[in-house]
Amino acid sequence: MTLQITELDYCKLDVHYSALKEKVIEKRTEALNQLKKEKVNIPGFRKGKAPDNVLKTHFKAPIENWVSEQLLQEAYSDLLFEHKIKPIYQPQVISNQLKDDEFWCDLVVMKKPSFNLEDMVFDIPKPVIPDLNEQVNQSLQSIREQYGNMEPYSDNMTVQNKDKVTLDFKKMKGEEVVDSQEGILHLVGSNPEWAEHLFGMKAGETKTVMIDDYALIFSVNMGLRITPAALDDDLAKKLNFETFDLLKQAVDKAVKNQLDTQHQDAVNQQFIAKVIEKYTFKCPDWLVLLDAQRQASMQGNKWENLPEEIKNLWLEKSNKSVKLSFILDTVREENPEAVFSEEEIITGLKKKVAMNGQDPEEFIKTSK
Repeated sequence: MTLQITELDYCKLDVHYSALKEKVIEKRTEALNQLKKEKVNIPGFRKGKAPDNVLKTHFKAPIENWVSEQLLQEAYSDLLFEHKIKPIYQPQVISNQLKDDEFWCDLVVMKKPSFNLEDMVFDIPKPVIPDLNEQVNQSLQSIREQYGNMEPYSDNMTVQNKDKVTLDFKKMKGEEVVDSQEGILHLVGSNPEWAEHLFGMKAGETKTVMIDDYALIFSVNMGLRITPAALDDDLAKKLNFETFDLLKQAVDKAVKNQLDTQHQDAVNQQFIAKVIEKYTFKCPDWLVLLDAQRQASMQGNKWENLPEEIKNLWLEKSNKSVKLSFILDTVREENPEAVFSEEEIITGLKKKVAMNGQDPEEFIKTSK
């Protein structure tokens, strides 16, 4: 057996394999023995009693195909074993030939970059998480608004955020009408560019705003404002709670769980960023490009139509993603029984540190 390896590109190998004559003979013998074991039917002979030369002639094509497939697998296995290569995908078979007792093939093999897991201890600043009481109050206010009543504007009411107004809009450049819409039902605040001009207007009022060479004309016809529901037992019962106290307890718990999750996610993301920064090995450009194109396509974008600055953003994101996948694959290889989700990344890497004799509790520090 001979293996000739040429690096076509970073982490992309051209492999030429030649099998030993004895190996080819051995595989043909295996194929023949299998046919005998299956006791195949051949006209003119009792089942399973055809001589070897007849079997070889009758099943020449299937035997040769099977031997070629087996030797291709042997070529790939020998490559991985002899050169300790960690592949990324299945090999690409460029060509192969089985003639008489000789077999050779040419493969293109993509491999992972070589690197060692390092000991890692990071100082990670404590994430800034919103205040619990403030978030609870915001959640309760949202519930109040969701179950509140919409009431029409009175004479002195002016437009505020979250009001619903019907309005007419016109955009003009000189005497030319560039855009015109009538009877729009608009949620104030949904269009930030409009909101600052609508705030403070009354029903029946018209306002003209000049922006560059354009005149924006807003006419508020009528408006509706939510009167939030009271925080009482009646509101609680609408949400299937007997009392407001029980509703409040449920909101407290839900918000706390949400903030705890945000905190852990923030720590994990900072840790992941530190891990990616720690490892300096280069990811294959062709693999990063492939991943970037796939990610962009999943978002409905055609790679060839994207501006260069957007492509670069995708490539930067994919480079980090590919590097992290290589690191986690190596962790899994050294901990075969471990199965990691993104939430388990830190735990998995802590196990690696513990195996190296470090204190896992010192593995990651969250500053107070």
